[in-house]
Amino acid sequence: MAKNKEKFALDKFAGKVIVQPIKPFLFENYLPYAHYVIQSRALVGKDGLKPVLKRGIWTMWTLGLKNNKPTMKAATVYNHVVGHYHPHGPSSVTEAMVKLAQDFHSRVPVVEVQGGFGLQTGDTPPSDRYYEVKFTPAGEQLVEDVDYHAVEMVPNFTGAEKLPKSLPVKWPFSIINGGQGIAVGYATNMIPHNPDEVMNAVIKRMQGKLNTVDQLVRVMPGPDFPTGAIIQGRDEIKKAYKTGKGRVVVRSKTEIEKLKGGKEQIVITEIPYEINKANLVKKIDDVRVNNKVAGIAEVRDESDRDGLRIAIELKKDANTELVLNYLFKYTDLQINYNFNMVAIDNFTPRQVGIVPILSSYIAHRREVILARSRFDKEKAEKRLH
Repeated sequence: MAKNKEKFALDKFAGKVIVQPIKPFLFENYLPYAHYVIQSRALVGKDGLKPVLKRGIWTMWTLGLKNNKPTMKAATVYNHVVGHYHPHGPSSVTEAMVKLAQDFHSRVPVVEVQGGFGLQTGDTPPSDRYYEVKFTPAGEQLVEDVDYHAVEMVPNFTGAEKLPKSLPVKWPFSIINGGQGIAVGYATNMIPHNPDEVMNAVIKRMQGKLNTVDQLVRVMPGPDFPTGAIIQGRDEIKKAYKTGKGRVVVRSKTEIEKLKGGKEQIVITEIPYEINKANLVKKIDDVRVNNKVAGIAEVRDESDRDGLRIAIELKKDANTELVLNYLFKYTDLQINYNFNMVAIDNFTPRQVGIVPILSSYIAHRREVILARSRFDKEKAEKRLH
């Protein structure tokens, strides 16, 4: 009976099966797919933005969600992105836009939220119908020059509307806010930096005073994560700034407090970037429960609206340094964080250092200012005429 069913199933495809070598098939189908994912979905362009972020920000601008205007329900915004500009599911838009608003993900948040929006504890945001969004002042700076016809506009996936090929960003998004992406054969991991240091580096690069990594690290000594913590490894930072690839050690900020009865406690006030605080507290408490290192009496999460605070109370005769070093080694109190700066450079994915990224941003910004100036000039000439 099973054989008859199988024969019947195969008979339906009789004369319809196309036999061809796999090599040309892959060339004709997989390569265009890879090209699309690399250039139009996963990697950042010259404006420092992944396509999904670009489309989300553009949608907010077209909907008039300026900082001095009322907020709009996030579900309305995200569905507009998917319906008009982003040919993928809404989950990809939601995930990307959420990070633009969370101050523990973005060094400079560009979306302002009214309502709950997730926590560093790992609590996810509510459904997008329960909160509202609009731009922060910094978010407006990523797109406002578009009104001056400062960037090239291209058709959306239906051809019925247009959107910017690149946004006319007033600050280098990828260096300041970082970002991750996985393409076909490529992945990128940009690390956040201090906005003041980055803009100083831009100015010095424009003045011709910043041409080497040694000159760069005098202005930008290293990354600056939204969650703080201590970064170790100057040589690796310089290597990453030069080549686009490297690794740094990120260690939690801790201090020792004296307690009554001669006891001490370790207090953690900053933890590594993208580490879930709730999971970290649980892992430290597991060390206490399983007695993997002697001396831990209690682990408490004392965080409140004023900031993060984890207290590890020690027993009277505990060796504080031994406990702390154990936790650095075997928990996420200390992690290795990898640079892998891959971006689209002249339509080609490349691993690039910080100085070339700064140069690319400056070149893009010069194009925007020239186009904006031509627009103003033409407008003034028409008025004069």
